[in-house]
Amino acid sequence: MNSRLLKKVIKASNALLNETRVRMSEEGIAIRAVDAGNICLTDIFILKKGFEAFNAKEGVIGINVNRLNDILKAVKDDFVEMECNKNLKLKAGKTSCFRFKG
Repeated sequence: MNSRLLKKVIKASNALLNETRVRMSEEGIAIRAVDAGNICLTDIFILKKGFEAFNAKEGVIGINVNRLNDILKAVKDDFVEMECNKNLKLKAGKTSCFRFKG
């Protein structure tokens, strides 16, 4: 996935959410959550064609949006690889690798 798209999605989500669940399916990934004040709904869906390569099973992962946003600030405009088993692994470029333990 192009890091610019991921940065925009996470930055927009970060303005409203501290944490959220990301739902994965064969069609893409979705973020749908309401802010803590129960005022604003965030509804984002990225189709699998938005990724260079996409392979996902049905599932849900929780992410700390603030933390992910901070990490993505350090990522140059490059492609980002995400892998999720028990933990979320984010790889950007040739050397940057971040793991989120669940």
